[in-house]
Amino acid sequence: MMNAGKKSLLLLSAAFVVATPALQGCTPIEAALGLGGYAIYKSEFEDVDINLTEKNYAAADYITQQMRGNITKYDLIRAKPLTAMENPQLTSALARIVPLQVGSRLAQLGYRMDMSEVVSPQDEGLYSSADTAQAPDFLLTGTYRMGKDSVLVNLRILNAKDKRVIGAFEYHVPESREIKKLAQPEPQIYIIEKQPSVQ
Repeated sequence: MMNAGKKSLLLLSAAFVVATPALQGCTPIEAALGLGGYAIYKSEFEDVDINLTEKNYAAADYITQQMRGNITKYDLIRAKPLTAMENPQLTSALARIVPLQVGSRLAQLGYRMDMSEVVSPQDEGLYSSADTAQAPDFLLTGTYRMGKDSVLVNLRILNAKDKRVIGAFEYHVPESREIKKLAQPEPQIYIIEKQPSVQ
């Protein structure tokens, strides 16, 4: 017998397939916007794989089932970049776009989201984030690991005060050319202080 979680994801995937024919001829991002998504269409997010968008929206819908009764529409959730399991010190566009899309879906469902840590600087005006000066009540965070044919994403909703896990969901995203491009490490800036010369 199919459990509720699998049935929920199956229905979400089916809904996406039904909606897609009406959007034929659209770019992947236009299709995502046609499904009610936030405006994720500039800079490095122009070539976002539509399968990634579908998976992230389905993940958001699933994780809200665990949030009910624990998080109200008045609580503030701050989205944070995902951690790369292979190298936690590195960051990438993929580390930001996954929580950005999941957070956008949560915002669409009525939750208060702070997206300031995952949106690129040039796109800040495209997202209606809550007051970033306010301390968050909860955190949208997680990890990802690049595999041979797919990316394993592990999402978590944590209580910001005691880091208690409120909700969690793990899923695979097929590794396409666009996904590999988004997963490339971003350049790091290091400030090296000049040491005083010894006389």
